[in-house]
Amino acid sequence: KQHPLPSSAALFSHRAMPDSAEAGGSDREPSPPPPPRSRVLLMLLDGCRVDAMLAAEAPHLKRLAKTGTFSFHVHCGGLALSAPSWATLLTGVPQDEHPVTTNDLDLLTLDAQGRVLVTPVPACVCAPAPQGAMCANFRRGRTLRAEPQVMPATVFSRVAEAGLSSALLTVGSWEGVGRLCGAPPEAASAMLEGGRLVVRHFRCQLAEEERETAAAVDVALELLEDVDQDGCPDVLAMYLHLIDGNGHAFGFGTEVPEYDAAIEQVDRQVGRLVTGLDRRAHRLEESRCPAEDWLVVATTDHGGSARARMPREMWRGFAEGCGCVHKGIPQTDLRGVHGLRDLPQHYQTFQIFARSRSLDLGEMLPAPKPEDVVPALLQHLLPQGAATQGLLGKARCFAATVPAIPSDMAEPPKKRGRKE
Repeated sequence: KQHPLPSSAALFSHRAMPDSAEAGGSDREPSPPPPPRSRVLLMLLDGCRVDAMLAAEAPHLKRLAKTGTFSFHVHCGGLALSAPSWATLLTGVPQDEHPVTTNDLDLLTLDAQGRVLVTPVPACVCAPAPQGAMCANFRRGRTLRAEPQVMPATVFSRVAEAGLSSALLTVGSWEGVGRLCGAPPEAASAMLEGGRLVVRHFRCQLAEEERETAAAVDVALELLEDVDQDGCPDVLAMYLHLIDGNGHAFGFGTEVPEYDAAIEQVDRQVGRLVTGLDRRAHRLEESRCPAEDWLVVATTDHGGSARARMPREMWRGFAEGCGCVHKGIPQTDLRGVHGLRDLPQHYQTFQIFARSRSLDLGEMLPAPKPEDVVPALLQHLLPQGAATQGLLGKARCFAATVPAIPSDMAEPPKKRGRKE
């Protein structure tokens, strides 16, 4: 199948400035090279359990973590479901402050201005269920308003307001990420944010996802290879559903070979993208174009578990407890499930930041929150900081934003003398 992005080179055209010799003659002093242009590669890997990724043959993701900034102990922030979690990761707004509470995409509509409207479900009136099968909205202790609420601005909206461009390529049967960003239902492609955001959805069933994931990466590589006309967007984002699809079909867990194989397949595509960045850097150098500073980000929305490994009471609490878990996509007939807020295998996620020269390399302590991703992207792209106004999260991955060590912990404790 062919999946061209419409007029990508024209949309994302940022021609390199001529060098000083061509622009002003050879008698002038050479001007200093411009600062590297900041760009982002954002990889959204749905349903990738942390321990399974670390146990799998996933050398590319592991290398990004080893050479970058990372945390494998990130709490999803509330309900371990895709739409609520991705809403936080895309907007920087915590789960208990945005209106997306289920995977029911019928609750998402568009107004005349193209804004995403969300009709929240009044789930808080339900009683607690056993084994922690209860979502963050229940804990609020209030009934959500029934009238539609405007979805908070996504990172793509904030980037577009600053005059930068984005491309979002999504693969799989679930179109939630594109819908949260304003794409119409069942749209194969959409031009949003005044033409500064291109969304392309590679719709397919699970059996076709490996092939279509490779096809989407092919399109991303074409954008990266466009050096002469510079048709590459400032933010290149990819949403991949393959891991989550196999988790639901066969079970989420390190002991499930199909789930393990899906992680390895996605990791190979991650490797292709990183290689594409290396080739782009080499071509820019050969063409005497300004250098670039790429921030590569990989994250996930939730984990999961195999139904066969869940004790009877745990499964009963999951199946009968939280209505939010089963809205939109019921999970009771699936071999792999997620949504338990008290089970680490469900709520634990990861964040990996790599390649940018501004990173504070190593593990982030304490662990960051999902709402910290958007401020990190914006600080990299727009260091002046205006785009992050109103966001509660912090750009935890950069050297200038590492939390200070308390004065009483700055020095190791003195050794005590020998006891008499």
